[in-house]
Amino acid sequence: MDKDEIEKNWIIEYLIKNSVFTERQIAIMYSRRRKQRVGGSRGAYYRVLQQSRDNVKKVFYSLILLEILGLIDDEKRNALSRLTTQLSNLASSDINVSDVIYIIDEVMKRISRI
Repeated sequence: MDKDEIEKNWIIEYLIKNSVFTERQIAIMYSRRRKQRVGGSRGAYYRVLQQSRDNVKKVFYSLILLEILGLIDDEKRNALSRLTTQLSNLASSDINVSDVIYIIDEVMKRISRI
């Protein structure tokens, strides 16, 4: 997924804007998963790749910490899983963007309560 593909997919773009990752980091991680190379200098590519790896580790460490502290329970985990599945299945172009963003934000508010 390159920058153009990310910008065309409003769900991915919205999720990136609200994540710890940059568009470039997502593009690099996604391209590596698909065994493709993205443009730019090799040095910059590997620097961003390392930043991406560090951020992924931090996300996973954070999830483990929240689980151990009991701040993520089965209900929250299931709500996140359902939301992810539903977002992955969105293919219709006549979907009201603001409605979907509202639902994402409401689920995030609910599961992030501590």
